[in-house]
Amino acid sequence: MNALIKLLHKRGHDIVVEEYITYAIIFDEKINIKCREKSKRVMVKKERWTNYEYHPSGILKFKMDADYSATKKWTDNKNELLEEQLVKILTKLELTAKELKKERIEREERRKRYLEEQKIEQQLQALRDKELKAMKSLFKDMKRHEMTTQLRSYIQDFKRYHESKGELTEEILKWLEWANEKIEWFDPMIEKEILLLKGIKRNSFIESQEKHSSMFYP
Repeated sequence: MNALIKLLHKRGHDIVVEEYITYAIIFDEKINIKCREKSKRVMVKKERWTNYEYHPSGILKFKMDADYSATKKWTDNKNELLEEQLVKILTKLELTAKELKKERIEREERRKRYLEEQKIEQQLQALRDKELKAMKSLFKDMKRHEMTTQLRSYIQDFKRYHESKGELTEEILKWLEWANEKIEWFDPMIEKEILLLKGIKRNSFIESQEKHSSMFYP
């Protein structure tokens, strides 16, 4: 491990220990490394049962663990001791770090693209909502205009009828004045303010009419 740490430092890399876990820091990527001695399991027979004990084997093993897909082990063997495999270990560590960095950059780019696409979609949806709201308002204004025209026609017919009968009393004249004022309040081109109607939505009369219509025309 001392030789490996020196080799890592010589290559411009670093070693850190976090919560008893050792990491090689290579190209800004953290790779978990471990060096252990393999244990030999020895069966020990007792009078009434069999037990197992673990004894040192004198064989060293080194493990690199970057993630589930980047795990590699090296062990003392007949041809090479572990310290003679340091170049292989370092090469594998650097190649793995490069792959991890590449994958991290690609993930970050995908995340940025996703966030940008989400942002664009949200902006488009906001524009759609605004457009739909404006269209609904347009159709409601048109409906109010139609209703205003019908109301004025009705008021005129009402007045002419009572005039023809000679029944244009002061009470009816006051009612006509009242009705014309309410039409001006409802008219989308005038929208006269009336104190007693403050806070009442003009379009609520259209919605109310549509609800009554839906009772007969599903």
